[in-house]
Amino acid sequence: MKYFPVSHGSALLPKILGTYEKELHPYIFELSANSWDIVVDVGAAEGFYAIGLSLLLRPKMTFCYDTNLQTHRTLQKLATINSVDQVIRTNGVCTTEELQGILKVAERPLVFMDCEGGEYDLLDLVKVPDLSRSWVIVELHGWKAKDDTLPIELKFKNTHRIVVIPMEHRTAYDAIGMAGFNADDQLRSVFEHRVHMDKWLVMYPINT
Repeated sequence: MKYFPVSHGSALLPKILGTYEKELHPYIFELSANSWDIVVDVGAAEGFYAIGLSLLLRPKMTFCYDTNLQTHRTLQKLATINSVDQVIRTNGVCTTEELQGILKVAERPLVFMDCEGGEYDLLDLVKVPDLSRSWVIVELHGWKAKDDTLPIELKFKNTHRIVVIPMEHRTAYDAIGMAGFNADDQLRSVFEHRVHMDKWLVMYPINT
């Protein structure tokens, strides 16, 4: 994957070094064992996952959503230099209606979601019933959940096998390729500037 020195809303150096959200790496590579016709990336930013997953999985179409419209031009440029621009579609706000419309016609859909609390509204099996047969990777933003919000793990316990992945603190040992730098600089290079340490869910549909 070719990249350039632009990152919207997250740290750049960990992406360049290959350590960004390293907790997900085993599950990302696990995806490559299957074929996927549709990828939906909600909270796509400049396209780190949208472009990476398009290269790795070769879907027929990757739908990218981000409410920051300034990211769309960057994402399209990144798609072009990685030769996946023909499968990339950029959009603004993702609604439950639009998400259901995409998943309904997909044979094997993958949903990747990092949308700053929007996951609690979008991951709704009543409004988006085809989530029940979708593979889902979602970053949870627990501090943005309302008091009466039902945990996503409970929403999907009957339709998915769920793996909970806690975020880990970075150390200088994570700084692959930075051996010539001191420990402080190594740590800075992999630091992701997270205020909250939360978790991801990887959700495998049971009946597919």
